[in-house]
Amino acid sequence: AQLVLLDDSGSIRFAGNSDLVRQGTNGMIEALGESQARDEIIMSMLTLNSGFICPFNPLASVPRLDQNNYNPNGGTPLFDATIVSAGLLLAKAQE
Repeated sequence: AQLVLLDDSGSIRFAGNSDLVRQGTNGMIEALGESQARDEIIMSMLTLNSGFICPFNPLASVPRLDQNNYNPNGGTPLFDATIVSAGLLLAKAQE
């Protein structure tokens, strides 16, 4: 299981890095999609502020980031989001 925790704080946008985050994340999804294990990979994407972009899905069903589903504009609640993400990944691994 792959869990991607994305920083969607306003500092990403203000620094002009929104497109770089989208491109990097989409590039990672594409690279995983070219791997021999692609049919066995499940992925979820979660942001620090806005919550889920997608729950755990087969890799082929994971949406690519665009301006509609990734628009950084929040704060930076890193500790809280990291605890939630770790719990989600642990639950999925136990499943």
